[in-house]
Amino acid sequence: MFPILKFYTYESAHFFIHYHKEVEEIVVTVSEIADSVYEDLVKFFGFEVGKINLVILDAYDFSNGFSTPFYERTIYIFLQNPHADFYFGFGSMKSWLELVITHELAHIFHLEYPHKFWNIPISEGFRKNFGRLPSPVAFPNILDPGWQMEGLAVYLESKGGYGRLNSGHYRNMLLAYIRGNRFS
Repeated sequence: MFPILKFYTYESAHFFIHYHKEVEEIVVTVSEIADSVYEDLVKFFGFEVGKINLVILDAYDFSNGFSTPFYERTIYIFLQNPHADFYFGFGSMKSWLELVITHELAHIFHLEYPHKFWNIPISEGFRKNFGRLPSPVAFPNILDPGWQMEGLAVYLESKGGYGRLNSGHYRNMLLAYIRGNRFS
């Protein structure tokens, strides 16, 4: 993906953190935040998902993240430090890291949910025997509507006092939609 960057791996309690030398100084902070968020989400969801790959990368001119439970549980965090105008109430860089890790990890937990049909763990059995294919049999929650998946992640990212639900920017956007009769 990035032939110029040489990646290293740091193992924490719940993550394999893959990083390049340019972001080495933040690996321990990311590890502490990620493990803490993982423990919080275990309490919220009531189950563990196992080790997760967490790739931190500073190679773009934007800050974001994405995750996938397919093939291997993996979260990508693009570490371009968000400037003050971007924060929209997120707070500090540390709180931004907590927010984005929480958001993406919530997707992993949501999609990994151990469904049972007639008390038989069909999705877990499918993943064990056929791999982590992007299939509704392996991951039934991929059939959930996008608003539900994103809504859960935004709710969980906002529980710490930061995040979009606690941001004046998003509150004002919502009010503007309501006032303009563009909210359905």
